[in-house]
Parts: sequence; structure tokens; C-alpha cells
Amino acid sequence: MKHIKQKHSLIIFTFILLFSFNSIILNSNAQDEEVLSLGIRKNVGAAFGDKIEGTFTISGSGPDSILNLTLFFNGTQVDFESDNQLSFRFDTNDYSLGLMNITLVGEDSEGIIYSKSISKEFISPEIGNWIIAIAIGITLISVGLKLLVSYLNNKRIDKQSPTDKKNKIKIDIDKEFL
Repeated sequence: MKHIKQKHSLIIFTFILLFSFNSIILNSNAQDEEVLSLGIRKNVGAAFGDKIEGTFTISGSGPDSILNLTLFFNGTQVDFESDNQLSFRFDTNDYSLGLMNITLVGEDSEGIIYSKSISKEFISPEIGNWIIAIAIGITLISVGLKLLVSYLNNKRIDKQSPTDKKNKIKIDIDKEFL
């Protein structure tokens, strides 16, 4: 009987321990929740992964409790908005080439500071043009291959004898009625 009580105590202790860990994990995840959103949209130019060149628009926002937003490029302030919405249009040619840390900082009514960062690599227009040219080349080659395969399939069908074509039609019709 004493063994069963110890077993029940161990099970209850295990559940309490698991519940405690679960609560700690949920609370830590709640604190990691993103308050600010930060996005970048291409207007004109090239974007290949994190490599960008051309004109882009950055959009940032936060909840209603955010009083102001500040945008930084590699620690240098490039825009400020005394609101919870920010939109900033820029050209990569106006900044140095290389890795750019883009950070949005917001302050709420209680003085709490929030931030969100993304990294992009600003590349030269020449590299951007090469990326566009390669993308167009790959697209043209894939469309060309698709057309070639379709053409070759049609040629193969045209070379079939009338009897083979008739049998093919009969098989296709039979499949539809099953």
C-alpha cells in the first residue's frame, strides 16, 4: 500500500513539474512576441535573396500604444515618424554598398523601447543588371524547353499511322466511360 502512495505522489509531482515547465515556456514565448513589424518592398530594381539594388519602400508599424518609430541604416537615423506607422522610400545607390542592418525602433506610452531588424546587402547596379539578365535567361530557356518538348510530342503524334491514332482515340474514350 505504501508503494502505491509513493507511485501516486511521484505521478502528481511529475505533472506539477511538467505544468511548471510548460508555464515557464509559455511565459518566455509571450515575452518574445514581435511588437513591431518591418517589411521591405521592391519598387524598381533587383532583389535576389538578401541582395538588393534599386528603389525600395520600407514599411514599419506597431500597435496603437507605440508613440513614435525611428528607422536606422547601420545605426544612422534615416527616418522618424511620430506615429505607429512608417513608410520610407529609398534608393540603394544613395548608400554605401555592402551589408546594411535596417532597424526599426519604437517607443510606447510607458517609455518601453522595442526594435525589429533585418539585414540586406546593397549591391551595385551592374550586379543587379546581371541578376536580372540571368533571371530572364533562365525564364527564356525554360519556356523554350517547354515549347520544344510540346513540339516534339506533337511531331511524334503526327508520325503515328491512322490505325495507331484510331486505337489511341478508342482507348481514351473507353477510359472516360469507366
